[in-house]
Amino acid sequence: MIGGFQPVAFQTNFQQFATVSSGAGRSKRRRRNYYVEIDGQTFLAESESHAQAILDRAADLAERSATEQAQQVVEKRLAKSVVRVVAPVQLAEPEISTNVPIDLEPYRQRIARAYAEAERLAEMRLMMERQMALEDEEEALLLLL
Repeated sequence: MIGGFQPVAFQTNFQQFATVSSGAGRSKRRRRNYYVEIDGQTFLAESESHAQAILDRAADLAERSATEQAQQVVEKRLAKSVVRVVAPVQLAEPEISTNVPIDLEPYRQRIARAYAEAERLAEMRLMMERQMALEDEEEALLLLL
């Protein structure tokens, strides 16, 4: 059959391209899977430097989160009534774990400082609100006398 479809010729050419390698030339080195876990949320890291970048970002976000949490605590306490006694503000710091061979302590300290600062500022705001309420009461008593 000249000029027509020749299945035998097609199959031999197709078989040349359809060979599948068995992976014998593949590298034996396995890539290590790294992770960083922050408050139960897992982030996959490609390398140690990527894990450090994730931890740096988490520390930056922790500063904002601490400020927001402290603001919410202050608003809740002020919404209840006039503050008579200022109780210490306690915020929950995020828990960090990883399988990357790096020291987590600097990141934990940075986050702890951010939360401690937010707690301190929240307590100061509550004390100032309390002081202003006491001064208002004194002024009202003086006007009544």
